[in-house]
Amino acid sequence: MACGLTGTGTGTGTCGSSCYKDNNDGIEDSTNTFSPPSSTTLLPHMKLCYKCKEEEVINSTGGLCGICFRNSLFAKFKQSITTHDLISSTDNILIAFSGGPSSRVVLEFVHEIQQKAQKNSDASRDKLYPVFGVGVAFIDESAVTSIASDDLDNAMQDLRLIVSSLALPTKELHIVPIQSIFSTDLKDGRNKLNELLDTVNDVTGKEDLLCHLRMLCLQKIAFENKYNKLVLGSCTSRIACHVLSAAVKFEDLGCA
Repeated sequence: MACGLTGTGTGTGTCGSSCYKDNNDGIEDSTNTFSPPSSTTLLPHMKLCYKCKEEEVINSTGGLCGICFRNSLFAKFKQSITTHDLISSTDNILIAFSGGPSSRVVLEFVHEIQQKAQKNSDASRDKLYPVFGVGVAFIDESAVTSIASDDLDNAMQDLRLIVSSLALPTKELHIVPIQSIFSTDLKDGRNKLNELLDTVNDVTGKEDLLCHLRMLCLQKIAFENKYNKLVLGSCTSRIACHVLSAAVKFEDLGCA
């Protein structure tokens, strides 16, 4: 309620009840009440990595950011190799590469271990420390899958780019059609492969057969190119699926 001022009408004066009023009456002074919002207020959904305390947590990593999660995986991968002596300096390793996340992780981690071994060898005075070799194998299954030729060409280009973009040491890439397991003549091999698949009626049986042929191709590549170890990129979820699938098939055969 406005005061009835008695005075000069300048906006400052004394009313009949002796109250004081100035030009800012009715306007709150916000200078003492404003405070900038904190980062929590700006991003209430954001959670920081419990390890580095700097980057945002990504899903399904147990509270880690992308960088810390990657470093944690690599540390466990390297520890397993060291503990069980899976790779020695004289080995020649063939990595089965499909382009999926698991095989890409294996390729990157093995490459990083090889790169560090190469740096240690280069830093040694006599440079007599051998460094294990790495090759990459991709099994082309276009003979039994319906994929457009353009899509296949793009996939092959991406595959070559992934391998060639890795730093030294250089890795040889082997792209082998799955029908080559039957014959060096790819057309004849394709016919034999399709004839064999036609003898299997159920989808699961065909998948198992293709998996077996894929492994034979990888072993053939390893033997012909003098690789002494074969590395497969399989995640724990996929291994669990294989175990459950094998258990179900075992029961269906009446072997339980």
